Amino acid sequence: ALSHPDCRATAQSRKGVLGWLERHLRKGRWAFWGPKYSAEPLRHALQSVLGDRLLGEAQTRLLIPAWHPQTQGVYVFKTAHHPRLRTDYRELAIDAAMATAAAPTYFAQHVTANDVGLVDGGLWANNPAGLAVVEAIGTLGWPADQLNVLSVGCLDDIKRLRTAYGAARLAPQLSGIFMAGQSHGSLGIAKILTGDEHERRAVFRVSQPVPDGFYSLDDTRRIRSLKDRAFAEARVQKPILHPHFFGTPAEEFTPCHKVP
Repeated sequence: ALSHPDCRATAQSRKGVLGWLERHLRKGRWAFWGPKYSAEPLRHALQSVLGDRLLGEAQTRLLIPAWHPQTQGVYVFKTAHHPRLRTDYRELAIDAAMATAAAPTYFAQHVTANDVGLVDGGLWANNPAGLAVVEAIGTLGWPADQLNVLSVGCLDDIKRLRTAYGAARLAPQLSGIFMAGQSHGSLGIAKILTGDEHERRAVFRVSQPVPDGFYSLDDTRRIRSLKDRAFAEARVQKPILHPHFFGTPAEEFTPCHKVP
């Protein structure tokens, strides 16, 4: 018979089919029973930058989308850029950042200082360009024909879809298909409201197409490749974007309500 330490050592060093299956089942358990990663390293990184600052200390107008699972509704953190926005500017900036980063399956929902559980706003606003344009026109009252929109994406996976798919083959791609559809719809809203293409160019989208599956949200091995793409793309886009967005400083943002 083996002692307890010997049993443990044997289990940890198991090889063969059973060992392979056990390891992969253990690694894959997060997909069904919990988040893949702890959010604490992300919190520590954000804390080192944001500290205890409040959203109301932001120097620009912000919309930070999240999703509220409890009510199955959208939850958008907003700076006090309109007199009726009297709540969110008092929130911790780190709460807004953690909430919008709480991608389902990767992280657990983030619970704010006010005990509100939130997850990534990418569930409904993966591309928030349309949301921003609606806020500018509907809330701020800015003229639609004077808006310029810069939308920077996180790469566009080029998928190859068959004309017909069964549920088993389509299911793994549903999230990607959904996010691509939301992004195109959001851009369409932004373009229609600003008169883009038919009347003038108002929406500038920067997001390189890439082979499907080449990058993933948690694969750090591709960071150098991402930096390569980013620098090359910035070099091309800078002379195009500069006259529209970087030629003169923006007017200073004065919030309607200030942090005490």
